[in-house]
Amino acid sequence: MTNAPIWFGLTSGILLVTIYLGAVTGIYSYLRKLRWPIAPAIATAVPLTQAAFSLIFQIRFLSGSSIAGIVLSLCILIFCGRMIAMHQAALREDLVRIYQFAKTYAWVATPIVICLLYTLLQVLFLPIKNHDALTYHLPRVFLFIQENSFFIDAFNRYHEVIFPVGADILFYPFVALGTNHGLAIFSLSSYIAIGAAAYAISRQFASVKNALTAAVILTSLTALVLQAVTVKNDILMVATAAAALLLVIRSPRESSHRTLLLLLGLCLFGISIKTTFMAFMPGLGLLAILHFKLYQPSECIRILTGLGKDYKLCLVCAIPFLIASQIWLFIWNANQYETWSGPNEFTERHTQHDGLLGTLANGTRYALQIIQVGTIADYIAPQVLGQSRYSETLNHFYQQRLEPVFEDAGASRESFSISWVTHEDWAWFGPFGAFILFLCIPYAIYRRPKTCLLLLPAIGFYLIVSAKVSWMPWNGRFFSTFFIATTPALAITLESWNNRYVRRVFCALSIIFLVTVKCIDFSRPLIPIGRELYKSENRTPIESLKNALTTEQNAWSKAMDRPELHKGEPSKLLADLPEGSEVAIFLHGHDQHYGFFKARPDVTWYPLNHIRGVETLDIQKAVDTFIRSEIDYLLLIGIYAESLDPLLVAKSEDATAHLITKPRLRATTSATVQPQTDQSQ
Repeated sequence: MTNAPIWFGLTSGILLVTIYLGAVTGIYSYLRKLRWPIAPAIATAVPLTQAAFSLIFQIRFLSGSSIAGIVLSLCILIFCGRMIAMHQAALREDLVRIYQFAKTYAWVATPIVICLLYTLLQVLFLPIKNHDALTYHLPRVFLFIQENSFFIDAFNRYHEVIFPVGADILFYPFVALGTNHGLAIFSLSSYIAIGAAAYAISRQFASVKNALTAAVILTSLTALVLQAVTVKNDILMVATAAAALLLVIRSPRESSHRTLLLLLGLCLFGISIKTTFMAFMPGLGLLAILHFKLYQPSECIRILTGLGKDYKLCLVCAIPFLIASQIWLFIWNANQYETWSGPNEFTERHTQHDGLLGTLANGTRYALQIIQVGTIADYIAPQVLGQSRYSETLNHFYQQRLEPVFEDAGASRESFSISWVTHEDWAWFGPFGAFILFLCIPYAIYRRPKTCLLLLPAIGFYLIVSAKVSWMPWNGRFFSTFFIATTPALAITLESWNNRYVRRVFCALSIIFLVTVKCIDFSRPLIPIGRELYKSENRTPIESLKNALTTEQNAWSKAMDRPELHKGEPSKLLADLPEGSEVAIFLHGHDQHYGFFKARPDVTWYPLNHIRGVETLDIQKAVDTFIRSEIDYLLLIGIYAESLDPLLVAKSEDATAHLITKPRLRATTSATVQPQTDQSQ
């Protein structure tokens, strides 16, 4: 890994994106060869491609052999290239069919395609902004590469070592080449797959027009739109859940054992993305048992007989399934921390401990959060109408009526407060989220009682998350999986109404919501009106809009002004480090630090927050450890202790990152030349 020039980073990012999309096309061609319809093939090809590369990269690090990773990657790419070459004519026909379909519904398709192209530009050219991505998703991959192993002995946050690696390891080629360009292509492709899955699922219950409307509504949900360009793993889990649900719903009742093997593979990949996927599996498993009649002994015998006859395929799948299941990681966690999910002091903070009351409280909180009108409507409409903000009204209702009952049950980490910020970490699902939850689900069950069975994955997921996860204001990202699982209810409702005016209004509103969210995304604003409203409530809407249109704070101008990931300019702070230096790093809190790794990948980094077999270090113990070690440099991020001032050599311009040089080394260098970055004098 080297700190590559900008042109190299962009070129390599585009190349990796092209290779990945080529692989998706190859898997899609293979599914089409098996006579899968276009939409299900798109919906399934994306998670299958991600699962294939994830498995290859996991084998590479579990074995410690880069050669194994290269050989297996070449094998999958050769297979995909062969599929594309063999089915060129069929692919061209599919492109024509997709074009004709889009042309038929041009007024809907055109703005969606424009938004997708704009999102692709964001993926390729805008810097990563997600806090968790820069705090542990990307840093952990960097450390995996540096240590050539998943089992690293020194790390900054528990997140880096105890969480499943299935999604994060997809970033391996990008991190190895030192590029951020294109990292979110996995999220964007998952977003497209979700749209295809929503349409394909809806077609089982509705006409083409109503299925298209359902897909447009679901892909306009605020949180899902924002997740399409992030580097978080939630949307990959949603796409995998959607593919698994689609596989169950559209498969014949007497499906072969291979269908169940594919379903199992998708579920194991889902677990490797995020353990929250386990909350989706009980409902999906029960639906699969009912759909495939696995409660009948004769069906079980038929499936087992098929597996026995196809034993070679089962043997081939065994090792990949074991790796994808993350059982190796869970065993490692249990050996290190006595529980499969990590140390108790970490996991307990995220767990709901108040039983049924906590479950009821959290379920109610999530329902209230879902009644979202968005940042602009929440600020502008009340000002124009002379009313209080809608979020404040709901907060007041909760505080007066519900908080005396629930108190802090189920919410051990954060007190409940409704916030409708259009930010990928805080957003919920907009008006259509409330429409689906409060109208479509009960209406579909009323019209077709058997819909309850189809909604088992959605209902089970909602209840399990409410019961097991402590309420936190950023939990909305989990519920993208819930909403994709409610697709049958939405489709049944639209088909029951079957009104073209309703379809047009819903599609028009969905497009408005989609475009608005893309424009005012807090992390990547094209028009930073949301931030202006959020910062300055005393301004009139017109004043806020004028200020937003004239500001230089849109995402594109900021990207050109400040290309570095960390606002403190890591490249400048670390510029004087000799190549091959050993640098310790200590974080005060949940702080972003990937920008420092990326700025100097040519040095060896030693995290000091956690060292296996040693108690968790505070800043003084970290400094003492550094002083006693042979390491010459220490980077402190997120804190500056006044008592350490005499040791300070360089600090970041934003005063949140500080580079300390070992006194003996500083004495040597100061005798020859005064460091240019010395700001402590």
